[in-house]
Amino acid sequence: MPEAALPTFQDARLSALSVRPDLFQARDTSHGKSFDDERVQQIVANWNPERFDPLAVVADPDSPGQYIVIGGHHRLEAARRLELPTVPIRVLSGDVNDTGDRRRLANEAILSNYGVAENTMREQARAAGRLAGSGMSAREIAANMRIRPSAAERLLWLDRLPPGIIEQAMVQPELAAAAGELGRAMEKHGMADETVGGLFRAWQRDFQESGRMPGQYVIRQQIDDLAKATR
Repeated sequence: MPEAALPTFQDARLSALSVRPDLFQARDTSHGKSFDDERVQQIVANWNPERFDPLAVVADPDSPGQYIVIGGHHRLEAARRLELPTVPIRVLSGDVNDTGDRRRLANEAILSNYGVAENTMREQARAAGRLAGSGMSAREIAANMRIRPSAAERLLWLDRLPPGIIEQAMVQPELAAAAGELGRAMEKHGMADETVGGLFRAWQRDFQESGRMPGQYVIRQQIDDLAKATR
């Protein structure tokens, strides 16, 4: 496969920019939007044009002269609220109607976001999961995200969790390691969402009562015992 051409840099009017968050947004967003309101407000409040990195975009194949934002959804919305006439853009090569190009561009969006801004645990897990879905191995994900292979595997385990568990682990960091073990169990044993959720809630109750979590060995033993009992 030939390498993508080097990007070009220019300025663009805001009216020439559109978004496809279904394809190119892996960050947490406000409901029904391509951005998170709180993050946009932070950018606006701390606005510094010298620190405004160019938005990563690709030409819209269906609208000549228009661009689809690949990376920089929060900066784009901040620019709109600040009523800027133009913003700097970095135009990537590719056609969003081509499956291979779309996958490459989606990975570019994930990695550019991961590299320039702080990501929540849920965002990191989602990023790793999407990279894995594009065909990357855990080792390749680790290299691209610049983390240890073991950390990449843990993120992939977290990405397998049913809704709600990772959010609770974000609120109570002490439960994060246990949540990762549950994701591992889903891969190893094929445990159902209901079973995983029930065990996590039991750990939550124990932690709230004692303020302590069992060690990794005990957690894995409990998971293995439950997996045998529910086969």
